[in-house]
Formats: sequence, structure tokens, C-alpha cells
Amino acid sequence: MIAQDRFSEIEADPTQLTTGDQQGDFGNTHPNYSYRQIVEATTQSDLYKVILIIQWQDGGIQREAQFATYEPTTLLSTTATSA
Repeated sequence: MIAQDRFSEIEADPTQLTTGDQQGDFGNTHPNYSYRQIVEATTQSDLYKVILIIQWQDGGIQREAQFATYEPTTLLSTTATSA
């Protein structure tokens, strides 16, 4: 469920996807969980591979679960002005 929430955030605003690593937490919604997000370019120029690692503590033991999906790249639009 937590991973689905994060993937939903990505799909709602795909402009936030850039290649590289990102870390964060889920705030008050899921206070004991954090994530690491890795976005990689693929051989398909129109797709990113998104790896999401959810981390939490369970009885003093660090746990994690890894998920992956592919998201389309977004094209940056520019606004042309006419003279």
C-alpha cells in the first residue's frame, strides 16, 4: 500500500521524475517508513525505470521491500511568443 501511494504521487506529477537517487519519508501518514527512489534511463528513450525501496524498523531490525515500474518520460513544453 505504501509503495502504491508513492507510485500514485509519481503518476500524478510525472514532471518530478529525473534520473538519479532521491530519499524521503511519508510524514505523519506512515511515520515509521522511509523510501529511496532510483530513476534510471532505459534503452527505450521514452521510458524511465523507477525503483522504489521502502524501509522500516521491525523489532530493531531494518527491513526493506523493493518495487519497480516503468514510467513514460515527459516532454518539456516551451511556449513560443510571436513578435
